[in-house]
Amino acid sequence: MTFTVTDGAQADLAAAWARTAAAVQDAAHHAAARDAETAHVYAQARRALFVDFDEHGERGSYHGIEGMTLSGLESRREKVVAGLGDHARSGAGEDAYAGVLDELLAAVAVVRERAGGVPVRGRVFVLLESIAACRRGGPVRSADRHRGRLLLWAGPPDSAVFTGPAFAGTRLPPDAVGAAADDAVAAYRLHAVRVPPPDGETVMLAAPACSGVLLHELCGHLLEADVFRHPENRLRALMGRRLSHPGLTVVDDSAAPSSWASLHADDHGNPGRAVTLLDSGHVAGTLTSGALTSADGPASGAAGDPGGHAHRTDYRYAALPRMTTLSVLPGPDSAPGVLADVRDGVYAEAIGRATCDPVTGRFVAQVDRARRIRDGRLCEPLSPIHVTGDVVQTLSSIRAVCDDPAVYDTGCVKQQQTVANRNIAPTLLLTGVSCAPRAT
Repeated sequence: MTFTVTDGAQADLAAAWARTAAAVQDAAHHAAARDAETAHVYAQARRALFVDFDEHGERGSYHGIEGMTLSGLESRREKVVAGLGDHARSGAGEDAYAGVLDELLAAVAVVRERAGGVPVRGRVFVLLESIAACRRGGPVRSADRHRGRLLLWAGPPDSAVFTGPAFAGTRLPPDAVGAAADDAVAAYRLHAVRVPPPDGETVMLAAPACSGVLLHELCGHLLEADVFRHPENRLRALMGRRLSHPGLTVVDDSAAPSSWASLHADDHGNPGRAVTLLDSGHVAGTLTSGALTSADGPASGAAGDPGGHAHRTDYRYAALPRMTTLSVLPGPDSAPGVLADVRDGVYAEAIGRATCDPVTGRFVAQVDRARRIRDGRLCEPLSPIHVTGDVVQTLSSIRAVCDDPAVYDTGCVKQQQTVANRNIAPTLLLTGVSCAPRAT
């Protein structure tokens, strides 16, 4: 079955959600008027629409309705919408939500068509969110944060490779979905047979986007103001000092217009803004929420803090300083030229989980896909790698910043809150990285 999402359905959805967003903003205005002494006012509306699927017993989900097959959803979507209880829509709104469900199912159909016999499982979803917030004495600011995501795992569970593009707005472009499925299948086929990685210190060439995940851990979290304020934070004593390659500039922009992680207005009612974390290798700034004390970092006092990076999973949690769209600006080096100069090393293509202890400065990264570099060429795929190191030493070990940035969208967990993140980064060359085989 072919699904087509009409522009009319999207327009109906936009109109229905505009009414919801207006109600959210109105609620925040009333709350602020009732209690002018409240430090922060926050109102939120969220709705998630998603479909889970695999190569065997397909399962579909819609607004928490579980256990339906995709074929059941295809034929019974009107009954699904009608049976949503408190979430029910009528008229144009119902048609609009059914149209978005069609779009999710269409994305699944594209993935399955492109799989080519490789087992692929995944989730495709759209998240609709509107918030309105203000700081004490400030204006109420509102933002729509609609976004979609495709999560794919290609191959058997014990050797599956992951990919997952994300999108701002409610549209899941078929071309982008198809390209992601092709990439997942190609990566699985390339990495179906892997050999053990080197054990010990080595040169690591971090692929575009993968390098952004690495810097997310190496400097991003340590420069979030609530983490930065810890007196033993490894980067605290280095503020203003040169730490890394002179071509390395890292910026986090919570107002980036096309990013799936954009805040526009943060969850304390401050406008989103760009903050430079590393400037030509120098430690330059911190991400603030507008709620911390003046000891928490540059310009982070409760009175003078412009905020812009306060974010929470939903209304049940406190807003924290968080990364949003982290960009490593293109550097002066050519990736092919840098690769050609590596005699022996590791090319890290995809980092899964990574953590960093801000006090000890120890970080751990799980490299899920990698290849061996021999005499300037990419060679055999490697089994998963456990990468460890010291934050300051690793940032100091960057030897090249290339001119080939790429995007990697993901989520980040901090204090049990998961929020959207985008990393935009080019190829980086690091020396003296400690690698070891990782059990799968």
